[in-house]
Amino acid sequence: MSISRAPLFPLLMLACNSPSSTHSGTSTAAATAMIPATNAAAQQSAARRFHPRSPQQRHAQPRQPPPPSPSRAAPPQRAVHDNLEVIVSSIDVKAGQHAVTTIEVRPQGKWQINIDYPMSVALSGMQYAVTPAMKLHRDNSKAFRATSGGIRIDIPFTGDAPGVDEVSAIIKLGVCTNVCEIREVVSKLVIAVHPP
Repeated sequence: MSISRAPLFPLLMLACNSPSSTHSGTSTAAATAMIPATNAAAQQSAARRFHPRSPQQRHAQPRQPPPPSPSRAAPPQRAVHDNLEVIVSSIDVKAGQHAVTTIEVRPQGKWQINIDYPMSVALSGMQYAVTPAMKLHRDNSKAFRATSGGIRIDIPFTGDAPGVDEVSAIIKLGVCTNVCEIREVVSKLVIAVHPP
């Protein structure tokens, strides 16, 4: 009786690849042990993202916005009020610095500014800048100058403390066509004062 002597190498390889082998069992256990760790990390990450706020956080008052930065000075603006175009030049300066901001009024159509009529500008709302006079009159101030298109008002001021002023200017002047009228124009200008 002859005995077949098949090579043992394929049988050894088959045993190593069998699910019942100790090596395979160890790999399966290690892979299984890694799954809960991955799920735990995902749960922790989700908890951080969707952690509910406490009652104190839910009822807390919203934070107040910070005060406007001095660098937010508005650019020159144009507006038309009752056939009068008003051009306002906003400006920013350092505290302690002297400067001049301007308001120019130009009549539209057939209207003209009568420079012989009394003119005035009244200012309000200055907190971070100071001016020699809050009301200027044409008859006792050099701030009013006639231009080819209308009238220009130069308002001198000095930066006092860092901040932004939104200054209201009420301008009174006379305009004429065949008849003359006294007009009142309300405008706003921005003065931004930076730290020295």
